[in-house]
Amino acid sequence: EYPKDEQSEDGFVRRQIASSSNVCGAGLGFLNGGLNYQIEHHLFPRIAHTHYPFVARITREWCKQKGIGYVHFPTITSNVGSMMRRLYDLGHPGHAKRE
Repeated sequence: EYPKDEQSEDGFVRRQIASSSNVCGAGLGFLNGGLNYQIEHHLFPRIAHTHYPFVARITREWCKQKGIGYVHFPTITSNVGSMMRRLYDLGHPGHAKRE
């Protein structure tokens, strides 16, 4: 069972943002059908991916106002590097947690 705050609309939104990240921008979105806008996809699954770049600007500003972390990787390399560091940390339980 989800904690009470997860059952609220605000809890759902926060969980989607916390468990997702975006990478690059509209150029990559054109090539992969918007899959690089995971935050917006999880929040607004019925919106056409062509609107994600616009929606992302609004979402990012809303997150800033609410003090919610919005993870955007400027390059594919930075995204893959973050994933590799996370996998390393998960594979080495005694290793100090990286932030």
